[in-house]
Amino acid sequence: MTRPEKTIHGRFDIAARLPEQVFRRPDELVFAFSDSALLTAFGGWEILKACAQHFKEDRIFAVVVDQVATIGRTRVFPTLSIESEATREIYINWLDEKGSTSAGLLYIDARTVAFSGSSGEWGLWIDQDRELAVLGGPRALLTSIIEKQVDGFVWVPASAVEDLLAPSFFPEPVSVDLLDRLVKAYGRDFA
Repeated sequence: MTRPEKTIHGRFDIAARLPEQVFRRPDELVFAFSDSALLTAFGGWEILKACAQHFKEDRIFAVVVDQVATIGRTRVFPTLSIESEATREIYINWLDEKGSTSAGLLYIDARTVAFSGSSGEWGLWIDQDRELAVLGGPRALLTSIIEKQVDGFVWVPASAVEDLLAPSFFPEPVSVDLLDRLVKAYGRDFA
């Protein structure tokens, strides 16, 4: 197992999926949700860098947990290990790669991507099917990230994700069961 995989496996239960708890040791963390568009947005890279800087980490890791083209095939997914001071272009070049078993670009085919830094103290889980990103970390980290409001991405607690989920349910309302399960798994307020 590579260092990125070890770190991601240490922070996340990669077999779990939203709305269930995807973080390991969730009692140590508080959580904030935003739009999954963070994956490719300029602000997304800024958030990853800010998390790494908060913990004085030298590397940011990512593992593609679900990829459309690999469903039912091998469980080998693309990984990223990048210096925390790298440019956004290096990160975007990784997202622009074609997956090893697909013809599509990673940022399109990667349905779920998990990020963490070399310390494993925080994590960002991006689920493109649910259109949600969930950041988990110590309260001080979340407070500093949320105050920045990079690129207009709003961070909300689990109890306020209905507006973020609405586009993926349109024209139907967001499932009450889904909202209840998110609050049960991630319910502590980050404020």
